[in-house]
Amino acid sequence: IFLRENAVVLALLVSGPLVIVLGWGILGITSYLLFVFVLSLLIAGLKLQMPNRRLILESITISHYVEKVRWSLDILGIDYVEEESCGILGVVLLGRLIPAIRQGPTRVSGSNFILRYLYGKYAGTEEQSETENKLGEGKENNRESGIRKSEFLKPSLQALELEKEFDKMGDYIRNYLYTDVLVVNKTRKNPMQDYLSFWGYYQPSIPYWQRILLKVSMPVLLVFMKKALKLNPKHASERLILAKEVFTKVDALLKDGRKYLMKTDYPTFVDVTFAALAAPLLTLEKYTGGRARKESSLKREMMTPQAQKESDMFRDRPCGKFVLQMYEEHRQIREPPPSPESF
Repeated sequence: IFLRENAVVLALLVSGPLVIVLGWGILGITSYLLFVFVLSLLIAGLKLQMPNRRLILESITISHYVEKVRWSLDILGIDYVEEESCGILGVVLLGRLIPAIRQGPTRVSGSNFILRYLYGKYAGTEEQSETENKLGEGKENNRESGIRKSEFLKPSLQALELEKEFDKMGDYIRNYLYTDVLVVNKTRKNPMQDYLSFWGYYQPSIPYWQRILLKVSMPVLLVFMKKALKLNPKHASERLILAKEVFTKVDALLKDGRKYLMKTDYPTFVDVTFAALAAPLLTLEKYTGGRARKESSLKREMMTPQAQKESDMFRDRPCGKFVLQMYEEHRQIREPPPSPESF
């Protein structure tokens, strides 16, 4: 998608060395670069005149922060294309902060910033007809009727505080599970195959060159992740304790019998945030809404017996049951991802 959208500029940049080969000199090279710059501005200007361009979600398939955004887009019924990359490889090679959404010249990264952007986009449309501003208007799949987009995305002070805590919780859970799978669990027969699977090696929509590069560079990436994310048992245990403190707070919120965390009659981004970021601990079938192939999912058997026990205890808590309820009642399965159109 990126190559198609920027084909003209990319072609000019790649052909730049030809200018040197042809011996155009400093004046020729300067004129060439100026031409590329002006043409880029013209293309960007044309994009600004095309507000209905399709939205693109840049993702790592099994990332729970991506799932937070993906699920919100699905509930909102917003049409989008998911552009996947191989795990951390996309960050290292492509310099992309994930998740991110892109539409024309606009790009927003970070799950919380994306949701604020979507709120800003739809909050000003309240004067439109009710049918025009309903969730899932005009979409065949994954829609939830009867809730306005702005109501789902409304960033009240309490909602933002909860989102901030849940985002931290997501980091704690990620650290705990990565440590358990990548460092602690030494009993699996083919661990490298497992690492490849949940970082997208079997995702047909990820370009083939990325998947091959992932396989070749996996040993180096593992060392990098262990150092960068501080993947060691002591640190992971501390992260799990912090995650459980958030679980306790959510248990307390649910104690009064509310169905949704903001005491609304409908789910909001707060509910989706907690459910999506806690879901990896439960290894749910509906996680990613069907985007990840079965071979690409984090499986219970990849976890140590102790981590499986933690998963079971979380499942039995009110907050764990809330996650299960959210996925059962509000997570729709999308169509399987298509194969990449090019190498």
